[in-house]
Amino acid sequence: MLKVFAQNSLVYGLANVIQKAVDYLANVVFIYLLSTSEYGIMALLPLIMTVMMPLLSLQLGASITRYYYKYLKSDEVSLFLGSVLSYMMIILCGLSIFYVFCSELLWRVIFPEISFVPYIVIAILITAADSINRTYITVLQIKKQVKRYAIFNNCYILFRVLFIIVAIYFNKTAYSYYVAYLCVVVTFVPISLYLLKSDVIWNLRKQYVIEAFKYASYILPVSIFIIANTFIDRHVIMKQLDMNSVGVYSAGVNVGQIIYFMAMVFNVAFLPFFMQAYEEDTNTFSKRIEPVYRIIFFVLNIAAFLLTVLSPLLVYVLPVTFHDAIKVVPFIAFLGVGQGLYQLYTNILSLDVEMLRFKILGVIISLLINIPLSYYLVNIMGIIGAAASSLLCMYISAFVYKLIVYKSKGPDLSFDFFVLPVCMFLVAMLVFECEKSLPLYIMIVIYLIIGGGMFYYFDNLYFKRKNFVIDILKKVCCYVKNGYK
Repeated sequence: MLKVFAQNSLVYGLANVIQKAVDYLANVVFIYLLSTSEYGIMALLPLIMTVMMPLLSLQLGASITRYYYKYLKSDEVSLFLGSVLSYMMIILCGLSIFYVFCSELLWRVIFPEISFVPYIVIAILITAADSINRTYITVLQIKKQVKRYAIFNNCYILFRVLFIIVAIYFNKTAYSYYVAYLCVVVTFVPISLYLLKSDVIWNLRKQYVIEAFKYASYILPVSIFIIANTFIDRHVIMKQLDMNSVGVYSAGVNVGQIIYFMAMVFNVAFLPFFMQAYEEDTNTFSKRIEPVYRIIFFVLNIAAFLLTVLSPLLVYVLPVTFHDAIKVVPFIAFLGVGQGLYQLYTNILSLDVEMLRFKILGVIISLLINIPLSYYLVNIMGIIGAAASSLLCMYISAFVYKLIVYKSKGPDLSFDFFVLPVCMFLVAMLVFECEKSLPLYIMIVIYLIIGGGMFYYFDNLYFKRKNFVIDILKKVCCYVKNGYK
């Protein structure tokens, strides 16, 4: 299982690495081309799209992932896909028109400093068109067509980024970003529909739509609360500070989210094995998957630690007006580890219908804590307070899910996965603060002490096996050596 998981992680990682690398490089370019306030407005587009995606599609795409293989066995998958996609496109068109004409007052409350026309209207249209393109990408993922997925997804991203960079170069405003984005996603809609024609039989059969909607009805409220939890930080910054602060904060988020990207890749790669292991033997399920998750969270925590320690070097990359974004990076990095934990327990809750109904509980508790905590911490700590609040509430939400699993007597995993990131975060923040004032030679000694202690812990204790890390390194060296022969 471990070997195949590693291969899957590599494949999906390579398929997504171009997209993320291009996005990061583009964000660096945008930082230099746009003012902090314009960058703040620009950075809100993905957030608005995240808010609108479930509200427009009603999360019907999740039912495709859930029921694809069920209907594949009975040769009804083309009819199922055609029914769900037909219904989704009708819903997208109807709800897009509704939100364009009826949601202005709501958006004035959520984002008072952004004009509904043109920004929010364009964002709604972008989301509707992008939902269709993303559905085609979902179908490619479900069918395990990694090559086609990589080609289409990376072409989609590259074309979008290049078109946007050209638009912003000639007109350095967030408005040009929104318009260029809209042009690209609309251009790809007919391409996506054309490529889908071999996979679907367009129809609108009631039984498929009802089944898809029933499953989506469990996912939709959870998604809405998760989204509210996601955008509350920037909403509070905008309310209590200004759009310049939103831009600086968003720059830090874009850097720190690389850990979340890693967690997402691991989750996508391991999810099929996760489900298969549960179906094969529920009694030994936890014992079979825990060794893999120990490796996943080892990688995530080490990556978050290194990103935190190295983040001061961003002072040589970011313009002076964005230097405060560096303070946000450690919190967002370890937030990515927390999102990995969240994904793990979301997967466990999805194994059983009874547990699935409790998913909304953890998100509601987290949101109820996050809103007042964000207002309080932003008031006294600025943009760092928003990041700290998001970090804390992510772990609270994941921990509530763990309690639900425990109370439901579901398959649970070691508490190490919660203790480890807390300890790593505290050590990383200690080093981060020391780097600001201590001489280099003292920092080298600190690096050696902390590095040695961490190596001993992981090599002898964390993996429940002595010399685990050393053995893995020996195997990797042997593999490379034999590969060159």
